[in-house]
Amino acid sequence: MATKHFKVNEMSLSEFIKRHGLQDVYKLPMSINSDGHLLCPCCDYAWTHHGTVEIFDRAEDEEMCLHTVANHRKVQTNYDSSADGNPSLRRDGLIVHFTCEGCSIETQLTIAQHKGQTEMYFVVRFEDMLLSHRHDLEETAFKNRKFCSS
Repeated sequence: MATKHFKVNEMSLSEFIKRHGLQDVYKLPMSINSDGHLLCPCCDYAWTHHGTVEIFDRAEDEEMCLHTVANHRKVQTNYDSSADGNPSLRRDGLIVHFTCEGCSIETQLTIAQHKGQTEMYFVVRFEDMLLSHRHDLEETAFKNRKFCSS
């Protein structure tokens, strides 16, 4: 997806994000309709396509992490000390990349373990949220400050 250049009150988007103490991406809860279809977190459309799948295999607090990426019949695996992108800070994690037919926004459904609980949420870039024209999401983001680092 091509990056758009936004101006908010005569500031660039990056200046706006920095000035308001925001991050580039934030977490949104997942929603499922009555038919059991996963809904896009930006527009609530039920027609989403999953693509790349990332698996992070790491024993609790272990330095080394096995990171496997499957995409278009290609699989790449790395075993190193970098767990960049792992939705879990201490254990295994899973990321499924989605693209919505309704708003064309790319999101990531993440699954992580934390203190015996499984967390599931979408990660959406702040810029994509603006592209989706879901201003209620913008208000929720400011109100709840449920942001995460990119």
